[in-house]
Formats: sequence, C-alpha cells, structure tokens
Amino acid sequence: GKSTFFVEMEETATICSQATRKSLVILDEVGRGTSTDDGRALAQAIIEYLVNEVGCYTLFATHYHELTQLADVPDVVPGLNAGPVKHTQKIANHHLECVKRGDTLHFLHALVPGAAHSSFGIDVAKLAHLPASVIDRARALLEAADSSSGVSPLPTGLSVKAKASVEPSHKKTIDDLVALDMNELSPREALDRLWELQKQVR
Repeated sequence: GKSTFFVEMEETATICSQATRKSLVILDEVGRGTSTDDGRALAQAIIEYLVNEVGCYTLFATHYHELTQLADVPDVVPGLNAGPVKHTQKIANHHLECVKRGDTLHFLHALVPGAAHSSFGIDVAKLAHLPASVIDRARALLEAADSSSGVSPLPTGLSVKAKASVEPSHKKTIDDLVALDMNELSPREALDRLWELQKQVR
C-alpha cells in the first residue's frame, strides 16, 4: 500500500534519525523516484544533513551530476539554490571508470577520483539488448535535448503539452487540426486539409 518512493523516504528517514558519527551510511540514487528538481533538492539536503548534522562516513551514489559541485565550490553552489556551504573539505567525488571504444562501452571496475563526465545509460541499454530502434530513438532524443537549437524532441504518437506560447493568429489553425477526424478522411482529403492548414500558418 506504499509507493516505492515513499518506502525510500521512510528508509532514508530511519537512516537520518539513527545514524551517528560512528556510522557508515551507504545510499544509492536517493531522490530518483520523483521529479528531477524535487529529487535533486532532497538528495542535496540529505547529503548536507549527513555531513553537517551527523558527521558520519557516507557513500552516496547519484546520477545528479550537479551535486558533484558540492565537493569543490568554496562558498555557494551555483544553480542549486544552496546557501553557504560549510562542508566543502568533507566531500570528495569518485567514479567507476569506463572507456568507450567505437560503439562499445568497457567497464574497467576501477574506482578513481573525480566526478564522472557523463552518464552511459543508452550504452548500458544497448548492452542489455534493447531493440535497435529504441536505442536509435533514445540517441536522437538525447541529441535534441543537448543541442542548443531550442528544438524540442517531441515524440510522435504521444500526448505532449507544448510549453511554448502559441500566437493568437495560429490558435484557430491548431483548433482545426485537433478537430480533424482522420478516420473519416480519405488520403486525398487529408492531404488537402493539410495543405490548407499549412497555408494558414504561413
């Protein structure tokens, strides 16, 4: 009767309330079960609590790359809405090393100092033998998200709410498009309607 995220928070609460300076705390991907901003804020607050309030040894695995800044920013952590940081000398980044040769990812099983430069989720998905079309689509979406062109990687066939505002002159065209019943149109009628809508937008 509880969500996995609720259980995760209950377990984390137990750790935070019972840990002492003599504890070794191991946390893996705390905060990943909710929205990115929510989860990252919780993860940072938990790190700060364990470092500043409890003072215990902690291994904290995370894919929130922004949190690696906690180890090397002296006063304020930009972009994390953090106040003064008192713990910079108490946090160190390490990552498990891997190398990419061509399209193949090799895990070296070596723990090295410093933060990881990127994630390899798609490569791992490929190693797990997800369909090639899924891997290709994921790479395309990632490239679109990383590009500075501002083009949103909107997938076809999914309901997506556009964040950009719509010009009032285009609202009627969009309403007409949404109102179309594609099952009632012949291929020729559909092409004609598309041509009309395109002219309206232009």
